[in-house]
Amino acid sequence: MDILNNIITQKKLYDHTRCLFNKALLYLKNIVNFFYYKVEIKKNFYPCRLAGEFCITEKGETVITYKIFGHRNKFNISIKDIFADKKLMEKFHSSDVAKISFLAFGEIFFSLQENERLNKFVQIKKQIFDKNG
Repeated sequence: MDILNNIITQKKLYDHTRCLFNKALLYLKNIVNFFYYKVEIKKNFYPCRLAGEFCITEKGETVITYKIFGHRNKFNISIKDIFADKKLMEKFHSSDVAKISFLAFGEIFFSLQENERLNKFVQIKKQIFDKNG
């Protein structure tokens, strides 16, 4: 009887130790997941947000209004300037970049003569798919 009690006590101690180890392992996994997702959120963070657009009729160009996260002010920049600045374009979400690109393409495309449009389209296409830029 004493041997049986001894075996049961050792088994309870083993189960308790294994349970504590599993709890510690789960706690460690939660800490790792917390920091992993914090890093992932920072990696997919876009500080600039598209706020609107308006057209300057004297010059005939479109101006984009955008807001930077954490700032109260809104900033204005012309389509041509923002289209040329790739570093600024990287700070916008991909859906905002698609909107800006659509407006820029329309402005560039419709400002040209009929015979120049195809050449400009091919030039823009090469610039978009350029590996270096």
